[in-house]
Amino acid sequence: MNNACTLATALGPITLRWNDRGLVCAIDLLTEVAPAPAAKLPPPAQRVATAIQAHLAGQPAQYALADLDLSACTAFARQVYTYLHDIPPGQTRTYGQLAAALGKPGAARAVGRAMATNPVPLAVPCHRVVARHGLGGFTGGLDFKRRLLAMEGARLIGE
Repeated sequence: MNNACTLATALGPITLRWNDRGLVCAIDLLTEVAPAPAAKLPPPAQRVATAIQAHLAGQPAQYALADLDLSACTAFARQVYTYLHDIPPGQTRTYGQLAAALGKPGAARAVGRAMATNPVPLAVPCHRVVARHGLGGFTGGLDFKRRLLAMEGARLIGE
């Protein structure tokens, strides 16, 4: 079974990868591959693919953590991703705010590392985490991050 497909989205092609149970283990933003339809996605991957299409078309989207395979991530990263998953569209948090909310106020850099290694961006919306004085970083690039945040209606101070 081919455990990957590339989706054509409003912001460019995105590749979705899933494990043998159908749980999404990777979302590759702005892939270089031409979009190709998958034969039949397993239900969890189909739900994530549907949410990505809706999200990037500017429509409300629901991503369920149960549809994701985060088992390769550290326990701290999974804790960060669980909190991050609940940040609503149009809102942002700083790395420091997220660390403090997790009860680890000195762990802003560790939160940043978790963001940099997030295997499932969009489903775990790391684009909603910003630096205290700017955008911070993003796997898909800062232009993509700006476009996502603008699409969600987020206001950025100083941007």
